Amino acid sequence: MFSSRLHSERAVYKAAEAFSDGALQPKLDAELAFTTAEGKSRLIDGICFDSDAEELVGAKLVGWLVESERASAVGAWWRRGARAVLLKRDGAIAVTAPTDDLEVDGAPAPQGLATQEPRFIAEHLPSRTRPSS
Repeated sequence: MFSSRLHSERAVYKAAEAFSDGALQPKLDAELAFTTAEGKSRLIDGICFDSDAEELVGAKLVGWLVESERASAVGAWWRRGARAVLLKRDGAIAVTAPTDDLEVDGAPAPQGLATQEPRFIAEHLPSRTRPSS
């Protein structure tokens, strides 16, 4: 059995590195708000200024983690269930619970909205080998 968690962690670390290097940058000059089981967070120009999770205030949005059985990826595009990946002020990485919704300037965002300059960082699970006959 393969661990998708390890592949998600790799994708998150690669995305944080790309963000720190300037390869992933916020695209929208707008207020974003997303809701998870942990509460609501609000960002302006990709920086969290208000959150029910106080440790996220000041964190910068890196991208959106999407996980499946075959691959984990951090991309620029939001979709329901994606997890926000944020770089906190102290350099630590935070990954939220899956998002229920996203608003842009108070209006519901469509699935697939790009909040970052388009980039895609993926970690694929290795293919299973077949037993030789």
